[in-house]
Amino acid sequence: MSLNAAALRLLAAKGLTLEDAAELAEAMEPARSSAAVRQANYRERKKAKRNGRDVTRDVTPPLNDNILIPPAPPLHDRSDHSGEDGAEAPPTLLPEHVLEVWNDMAGRQGLPKAKMTPERRRKLVARIRQHSIDDFTEAISAVERSPFLRGENDRGWRADFDFLLQPSRFTKLIEGTYDRPAN
Repeated sequence: MSLNAAALRLLAAKGLTLEDAAELAEAMEPARSSAAVRQANYRERKKAKRNGRDVTRDVTPPLNDNILIPPAPPLHDRSDHSGEDGAEAPPTLLPEHVLEVWNDMAGRQGLPKAKMTPERRRKLVARIRQHSIDDFTEAISAVERSPFLRGENDRGWRADFDFLLQPSRFTKLIEGTYDRPAN
């Protein structure tokens, strides 16, 4: 719905200022969805390209940063981390922390090191929401302790970072399923 000239005249007669009328018009405009905004930007770029203009594509930041920063409250281990005044925040576990610990362990054990990808970040955020820092410490330690996961098996298979990120494997790691000697 838009404000037509008759409606603007009526608002002015009632004492509404031009600024108030502009605010009213903006408020009445329907909010454009992110899909509509992307579609409009695409059409503008396509039109500019047809007209021979040099178009530098804008990269719009993602509307939902849940992949980068989990919205859940910071995960912490279960010990008390409060200072004298109780204001110290518990430690926050980030995907980069887990990757760093994995790569340290992998370097010592000859396992493949990993790099962060969007899919790995998404999976790590899911595990972080479900488990404590102690669980991550235990899971990575279990990989380090297990001869089977380090490649001492009939196929020479070794665990990698993606193995750690699988929900069922992660649970088995923290439960000690892989803490058996190699056959």
